[in-house]
Amino acid sequence: MADWEEIKRLAADFQRAQLSSTAHKLSERNCIEIVQKLIGLGLVEVIYTTDGKEYLTPQQLEREIKDELFVHGGRVNLVDLQQIIGVDLTHVENKVAEIVKHDKNLIVIQGELIDNNYLDQVAEEINDTLQESGQVVISELSKTFTLSTDFLLEIVENRLGTIIHGQLDQLERGVLFTDAFVARQMACIRGVFSAVTKPTPISSLMAQYGFQEKLLYMDIDQLCSDGRISGSIQGRQDKAVFVPDIYSKTQTSWIDDFFNQNGYVEYDALSRLGITDGRQFLKRRFHKLPVKFLPTCCVGESLQGQVEAAIDEALSSGEWIDILPLLPSPFTPGDASQLLQDCLKAVGRSSAHVFCESIVVSEKFLQDCKDPFQQLMQDKAKADAIKAPALFSELTRKDLASMGASKGGTDRRDNKKEERRKKAASGGSKGGGGGGGGGGGGSGGGGGGRGGRESKTQKVRDKKKDRARDEDVEEDIRPKQSSSDIPFMTAEEISEELQKRFPSCPEELFEELASYLFRPLTQCYQEVARSVFLSTGDKKRKSHSEVQEKVSVLWANAKLFDKGIKLFSDDVQVQLSRHLLRTVCTDIVNQAVGLLAADHMITINDESTLTPEDRLKVISKFPDKVKAEVAKLNSSLNGKETEDFFNQFDVICGSGYCEFMLKKLDKKRERQLTVEHRCALQEQLRQENEPAMALHLASAVLFQHHTHCMVHAPGRCVPQIINFLKDKLTSENFDKLNHYMTLVIKQLSGNEDNAVKNGDEHEKEEEHEERTIGAQLEEGLEDIKRIALELKKVKGES
Repeated sequence: MADWEEIKRLAADFQRAQLSSTAHKLSERNCIEIVQKLIGLGLVEVIYTTDGKEYLTPQQLEREIKDELFVHGGRVNLVDLQQIIGVDLTHVENKVAEIVKHDKNLIVIQGELIDNNYLDQVAEEINDTLQESGQVVISELSKTFTLSTDFLLEIVENRLGTIIHGQLDQLERGVLFTDAFVARQMACIRGVFSAVTKPTPISSLMAQYGFQEKLLYMDIDQLCSDGRISGSIQGRQDKAVFVPDIYSKTQTSWIDDFFNQNGYVEYDALSRLGITDGRQFLKRRFHKLPVKFLPTCCVGESLQGQVEAAIDEALSSGEWIDILPLLPSPFTPGDASQLLQDCLKAVGRSSAHVFCESIVVSEKFLQDCKDPFQQLMQDKAKADAIKAPALFSELTRKDLASMGASKGGTDRRDNKKEERRKKAASGGSKGGGGGGGGGGGGSGGGGGGRGGRESKTQKVRDKKKDRARDEDVEEDIRPKQSSSDIPFMTAEEISEELQKRFPSCPEELFEELASYLFRPLTQCYQEVARSVFLSTGDKKRKSHSEVQEKVSVLWANAKLFDKGIKLFSDDVQVQLSRHLLRTVCTDIVNQAVGLLAADHMITINDESTLTPEDRLKVISKFPDKVKAEVAKLNSSLNGKETEDFFNQFDVICGSGYCEFMLKKLDKKRERQLTVEHRCALQEQLRQENEPAMALHLASAVLFQHHTHCMVHAPGRCVPQIINFLKDKLTSENFDKLNHYMTLVIKQLSGNEDNAVKNGDEHEKEEEHEERTIGAQLEEGLEDIKRIALELKKVKGES
């Protein structure tokens, strides 16, 4: 109570001070303290202004907001209110929200406070504008009143029929019409479209008479369906065209008359009549008639019958006919081509061929075109086989063998069958040996098996090639020639030959006939060329069996020599292997290259005299597959070991290359070859009188005797062979061989020195020494022969 009494006392003092006319007044500070005290006690609620110098009560704020709304004509922005009243925007927004909540005549939209009186004024202005122009667009009004389109549309809908007298467009709600405007618009549309006598774009009428687009399409559809307008709409929206019924009837009558008289109708003619899609129009118009729709026109049954009759006559007489002159002038080659394709689908016309899009050629005429070339093929093949055999390089031995199967191929198969029968007939204790022989001769048996499979595979391939060739003849063949084909004639040459035979044909037909016949004639020429080459080239080609026999002997010797090389030290093995590769192995490669060259019709003089450069030139002319493998074999001759050579030679012996059937060396055949080689060396030694060569032969015979292995060595390796035999000979014989070898080396060295020092002052002494060495060599020659040749007798006696 004390506080309240104090407050009353202070209030009384405050009142007296205000009423007092004396100079005794409260200071501003005292006033602020008093108000702060009242606010602190919750007795007074105030709102500070933004400058902090004034206070407002909530009731005063509400009164000022309503006053400002009235002053601004029923619409005021909240930001403007904040600036006018001078309080924080938050207080304004909160108070406005409170006012709107209790007063339904006020709304807040897009930060503005608006009352219903203002909205009614807006509706009245919209109605005035609508009555003046007959239509208004809500989107344009929204710019005028700076209100959103949706809110303005809501205002219009709520006041439609009361303040606003009109109607909204049912298709587009954003347009407002008056009933009078709609009636005038429909009357104008009815009048304008009733006066149209030809197809007219609706967009041009709309632009000319100012029709409202949405209302126009809605009214015209209704007028057409009610029969108030005689016509139809073609197309959609901006491309829509109004076609009056009178024009459609005239159009249809003209099209029917033209089609009945001429048997066809052009699409361009319909375009000139104003029909945009003539093809679809004719399909609807003639859907019950047997017509054909070509790229540029529609053809009736009568014109089709004329073309079919002309085609049948040409096919039955075995001639050709161009249907383009039979067709009306507006027909294009594309029309003629499609019409031909449709006509040729009928039964009995499958043998016809179409050229130049409009020319029909019978199968008999095509055969007549081919016949004149048969004799030309024979003459050209004979001339090419003699003058230019390299043209036949693609005729591989397989092709020739398949072509000549009725000749040598049959004999070869008979021989193989006979060999198999002989092997099968050997039984009993020889069965194991036969099996071993078969295993040992695996390469031979494998080669035979490959040959058999290759023959069958080749026949299957030939059949497939024949079928593919028949299909290619039916296609549109361009004059391209395979790289493996022997050239016959170019397309231009074929065309010139046809012009000589058939001068009445058009020039463009010759060009397409030449392109069509190019591949069949070229393929036919391949067969003729093979046949002619087989008959004229047999004498020039080497016998495969003859080469195989030579290679078999060389290969067996190389294998045995390689076996003897393994007995020496590594450094000697390298020298002996190189010598073997450059002699016997080189002969094998020369034989293989010569055989492959004959197969591919590459001319070489004598394969035994081929130099490394000659071999490379010949190998470079082989087909890629063959060239790659033969090049590897040729490169192996420059190695230090024989293993690479033998491995690569096995590849060359396979199918697709030389197809050698090499028998594996068994013990019996190895022993036979070794004995034959030793006998040959001994016989050569007996006849030899040249000391160096005699020593060379003697060392080879002694090596083979003591190791049972053959050796093939150059003269510079004789000392290594004799040194190898040191432990196998008696000391006496070894000393004789070693001494004789020393004399041979001196003689050879002396000959070389004489060649260099000819005319020297010691010439006489050297000649004397040379004669002495020669006498000693001649004297010891018989001892060397005896040491090597008597070994056989000793072995035979033992």
